[in-house]
Amino acid sequence: MIQSWIENGSVRSASGTDEPAPVQPPQGTPSKAPVEKLSNAEPLSQIQKELSEAQRSRGTLQARLQDVSDGLQKSKLQSALDKKRLDELGTEKAALARCLKDRDEELRGKAKLLEVVQEILRQYRAKK
Repeated sequence: MIQSWIENGSVRSASGTDEPAPVQPPQGTPSKAPVEKLSNAEPLSQIQKELSEAQRSRGTLQARLQDVSDGLQKSKLQSALDKKRLDELGTEKAALARCLKDRDEELRGKAKLLEVVQEILRQYRAKK
């Protein structure tokens, strides 16, 4: 019955476009006709079948939505952990770079001290 209304073009908006409009029975239809059609098992079983399919589709979509939501939440958590780890590694890198710079300065100072000591020893040996 609903399907025939749609096929006959009874379901159109006031502007005549295919926009959704309230479903109304065709005018001039006796009030007894819809009751007779509803008593027919075929249209009712078709509607039940469509409803069942829509519910099944809804369940599938809900499951997919839940999976995507879970994946998103997991990715956000992983991203936060990765950001924290990157910050820790950046801090550690800066500390190691500072230590390396300090060690380089220390080695340059020791090398200079060694040169001074060697020069003093040469001068001492030269006097003897």
